[in-house]
Amino acid sequence: MNNNIGAAYEYRKEPEQSISYYKTALASFTLLKDTLWMANVLNNIAIQLNVAERNKESLEHYLRAKALYTTLHDSSTMATLIPNMAECYRLLGQYTTAIDMENDYLNNYKNFTRRTLSAMPMQHWEDPTSHLINWQKQKI
Repeated sequence: MNNNIGAAYEYRKEPEQSISYYKTALASFTLLKDTLWMANVLNNIAIQLNVAERNKESLEHYLRAKALYTTLHDSSTMATLIPNMAECYRLLGQYTTAIDMENDYLNNYKNFTRRTLSAMPMQHWEDPTSHLINWQKQKI
């Protein structure tokens, strides 16, 4: 519940209120030992800390979230975390680290896309425009 209220304040562009509710949600998920939701809420807090221009605190929360996602082997959610962390490093003036993280993200995305496409039947990915060609033929 508190996570949802935090999200509502996030959409209202009220980061301090959002952070407060997210921290309450984090305490609840910690008591429940729900590692995935702990990581998700830490990421939410970090995003709002960035919005509030509290970048050092933000980075601390990103790093805690990253550690939890790593233990969970959650690469899909990590994919959303890495660009956020890179932006935080950029805002802190740590440009080399930010660029390295963005490059790592792009390389992982390329590898993920290749693995995903190679697992699909050939007709689904061989020519992504084939449905357009068929549609154009029907219009003629």
